[in-house]
Amino acid sequence: MSGGSSSGSAVLVARGIVPFSLGTDTAGSGRVPAGLNNIVGFKPSPGSVPMRGVVPACRSLDVVSIFALNAQDAGRVMSCMQSDGSEPLFQPYEAQLGWFKKTQGVLRLGVPTESFCDASLGFDQSYAKSLEHAKRLGYELVQVDMALLFEAAALLYEGPFVAERYAAIESMMKEQSHLMDPVVKQVIEGAQRYTSVDAFKARYRIEEIRQEIKSLWGRVDALMVPTVVTCPTLAAVAKDPIRKNAELGRFTNFVNFLGQAAVACPSTISESGLPFGVTFIAPNGYDCALLDLAHEWEQDLPITLGSMGLPRMKESNSSTPRAHSSSTVRLAVVGAHLSGMPLHAQLLERSARLLAKTRTSANYQLYELANTLPKKPGLFRVNSGGVNIEVEVYEMALTQLGSFLTLIPSPLGLGQVELESGEWVHGFICEAIALQSAKNISDHGGWRAYLASLA
Repeated sequence: MSGGSSSGSAVLVARGIVPFSLGTDTAGSGRVPAGLNNIVGFKPSPGSVPMRGVVPACRSLDVVSIFALNAQDAGRVMSCMQSDGSEPLFQPYEAQLGWFKKTQGVLRLGVPTESFCDASLGFDQSYAKSLEHAKRLGYELVQVDMALLFEAAALLYEGPFVAERYAAIESMMKEQSHLMDPVVKQVIEGAQRYTSVDAFKARYRIEEIRQEIKSLWGRVDALMVPTVVTCPTLAAVAKDPIRKNAELGRFTNFVNFLGQAAVACPSTISESGLPFGVTFIAPNGYDCALLDLAHEWEQDLPITLGSMGLPRMKESNSSTPRAHSSSTVRLAVVGAHLSGMPLHAQLLERSARLLAKTRTSANYQLYELANTLPKKPGLFRVNSGGVNIEVEVYEMALTQLGSFLTLIPSPLGLGQVELESGEWVHGFICEAIALQSAKNISDHGGWRAYLASLA
């Protein structure tokens, strides 16, 4: 099978018919099809993307997901579709810094104590190879007991929360249930076995689990689990659809319940010839961090794109649009704050992260300012006679921006800078009055090149 719900979207991407597609994910429909089709499936944090126009399965859990051939394409799409505010009624988006807070510079990945992978398909060996790949990338693997997460997953279909699916199609259940797929009807009819008291008790338990797993994120930055543990045939699904569906959702069903983000990534081709992938899961708001992790993960894997047999192309982080966190600011630096320069430490002290080495649009001039220590340039926007100037773009937490501003001396300040791509970001600009005693060094194309010419 190709993955059940939303698998049509995944198959079109895997076959190269479209470069990306959208799915909807309640319990895993944006990830399971990705795992079975050798592509990326990115499920954003609940609340981070608009839900207008989506026909709900579970209104409080549904999230629009993205299928793509690689992580950067998923990031491109996310940068276009992400919302500035919370969309679902019951899942507030908690934007984070946008990257993982690595302990001593090492990313810690939680891995399940038991993978449950189907040995007859070679999925057990494929997961073992995935763990080895993680170690080669320098990640620390931490064993995690998944019992609480599995308990949350069971509540989705085996408890009163199935009533939300009933609510989504209540009129159909009452008037046209004879037209429904009998298995779907059987699952949703189960809602009638529960009372409102059962629903409240289950909700309390989910909140208890949410609180109990907070300690998990103190021990690991993200989870790495098999996307799927098996791949049933169509005949096997027809014979026992509910159990087979439950097997596919073992490591997916709890994610939206607990407000988490996840990205499914290809990993290897198993001994049976079927694709095998892993899913990285992180707390709500770490969407950007997961996309970066997925990009790093796929760089050196000897696997092809989807079902097309085409080799993967390596892409740099510096040349493409990115999803970004609403709690961070992108900042272009042009002089003494560049990497390796005297004031670069001010960025490092604030955990700023390099996003791109690029240039401004061709509308700027660069000047060496007089009487500054250390030496500093001034960037000035002009109507004509401008050139592209080298800059580095960093991501900084908004909470750190205030203290950074206090360190910026006159005649410099922060304003808006246009990049070569046409994108506008915050960046260093200079007051016009300071240019009267400054030296125009625009022909060098950047501060680094100018200093090299002096040497």
